[in-house]
Amino acid sequence: MSFIFVLIPEIMVWGCGALLIREAVRRWRGGWISTLSLGLALSVAEEFIIQQTSLAPLNWMGVTSSNGRLWGVNLFYFLFMLGYESVWIVLVPIQVAELIFPQQREKPWLRTRGLVISGVVFVFGSFLAWFLWIKQARPMVFHVPDYQPPQATFLVGIAAIISLVFVGYRLRTLQAKPNPARTAPQLWRVVLTTMVLVLPWYLLMSLLFIPKPVPVWE
Repeated sequence: MSFIFVLIPEIMVWGCGALLIREAVRRWRGGWISTLSLGLALSVAEEFIIQQTSLAPLNWMGVTSSNGRLWGVNLFYFLFMLGYESVWIVLVPIQVAELIFPQQREKPWLRTRGLVISGVVFVFGSFLAWFLWIKQARPMVFHVPDYQPPQATFLVGIAAIISLVFVGYRLRTLQAKPNPARTAPQLWRVVLTTMVLVLPWYLLMSLLFIPKPVPVWE
């Protein structure tokens, strides 16, 4: 609750960010591959440009503050957040919203005025998130010395964002055609896919957040 003031800027960044991503993909007539690519671009923007959490050597990151840094990046934390932010903050909310409003799932939701307002709120929220985290919380709460990432790191981040947006646009045609007769996948396929995806995620989470890791099946 001490950090509840951060909620509003984060809603402005992630809420409007996810809304703008969905709008772009629908206007491109793209699918989930394009959405994921743009979600990764938004995650890179958060980690490299807005709050720069994956760049600053933060002590509370455990092993990553000393052993997990590569080329000035908290590598384990960055990989973890790429998955967390693109999936749980972009893909899942969009999917849930479209399940709630199935008749509107294939249509754009914003007009020109809505796009402009969402864009302005996103940019202003990004500035607030940057200021509150880098200028207030990081030095005053976490007592982290002032850290300025190299300019080359920012340029790499910007290049990655542009590349991911371009990939999302180019892959917009890779979308499965609607099939009313399509059935749910078999249970063994779901279980196998879950096990394959959960293992690397668990390893990253263990390295970052769990002092005494528990077995992955728990």
